[in-house]
Amino acid sequence: DCHFIVLDNILYGTRKKYKHYITDEQLEWLKQDLKYVDKDKLILVGVHAPIKYNQKQIVENAGEFYNILDGYNVVIMSGHTHTGTYTEVGDNIKEYTIHAAFGSGWSGDMGQAGAPNGYAVFGIKGNRLSDQYYKGTGLPKSHQMKIYPPKRWDSQMKNVVVNIWNYNPHWTLEVYENGKLQKKGLTQYTDFDPDAYDFYFGPDKPKHRPRTEPKKSHALFYYTPKNKKAEIKVVAKDEFGNMYTEKIDLKKYK
Repeated sequence: DCHFIVLDNILYGTRKKYKHYITDEQLEWLKQDLKYVDKDKLILVGVHAPIKYNQKQIVENAGEFYNILDGYNVVIMSGHTHTGTYTEVGDNIKEYTIHAAFGSGWSGDMGQAGAPNGYAVFGIKGNRLSDQYYKGTGLPKSHQMKIYPPKRWDSQMKNVVVNIWNYNPHWTLEVYENGKLQKKGLTQYTDFDPDAYDFYFGPDKPKHRPRTEPKKSHALFYYTPKNKKAEIKVVAKDEFGNMYTEKIDLKKYK
């Protein structure tokens, strides 16, 4: 019920100079290949660089690629950026860009956006995706977010900050303060993950290789507690029914 395809979308000039491109030869091959694949199959495409990243087109001839896949239900799996995100192209093409297994160049146990080193897991049932989650190396499946107390980050001195590294818009998020569900929940924003910033770029750190510096995450959220000594609980549920929970007791922090 599934058809797997792997394409090379890094076109080299020299070792250090390349462009994100799918060659005409590969596109023609893809057209011919799909002539033998029914439209009710799930198409899974593996590429190195994202076709799109946060809705920004990365591969130069992405339009031609999408046109060939028109009418199919497609899941794209990509990497290259070392930080993860989720992108939709219409109703039938979804792309999962996955955090890096080597974190930030094997520099530590977390990536540049604060996610643990790890890999993605995809579940398939028949001709549909039945599960998808990010698995931190050596960590349980349940570990899907990290909560920071107020005053942990300069731009969020009054707020609790949450990094939900595999988040996409199909997730539902809830915040409880001392057990009570809050109507005004999490607000999404873009910034550095505090731990990643401190580890890779802190003021007391030596100069690092540019490619291992922290990157801003699009999967950060903040919540303003009403009680500075409350217990804050975040409940996140993905589109496959997986539910993840993390708590922080603000009494432990000054």
